[in-house]
Amino acid sequence: MQFYFCAGCNEGLLIGDADGSGVYDVDDNVYLIAVIFSSGPDPAPLAAASGDANCSCGDPMVDIDDVVYLINFIFASGPDPCSCEDWVAACGPLQ
Repeated sequence: MQFYFCAGCNEGLLIGDADGSGVYDVDDNVYLIAVIFSSGPDPAPLAAASGDANCSCGDPMVDIDDVVYLINFIFASGPDPCSCEDWVAACGPLQ
């Protein structure tokens, strides 16, 4: 498993780490499901990037595709969540 840290951003920021724990795990999926279906709190520390594991940059930024992406990564050796650099290139500067 690779961890991506964003230069010039909050140290330890992982794109797709919705709960801000510093690791990718099933808790991120539970967190995203709460955001999507029951108006849970925004992903942390950055609402947009912290939940957008697949760099979709959509509106809404976090959707069920991010949950499926993380499940595939965690349980089926799917592709890594996008790097901070990739997210910034696709979606714009982190705020």
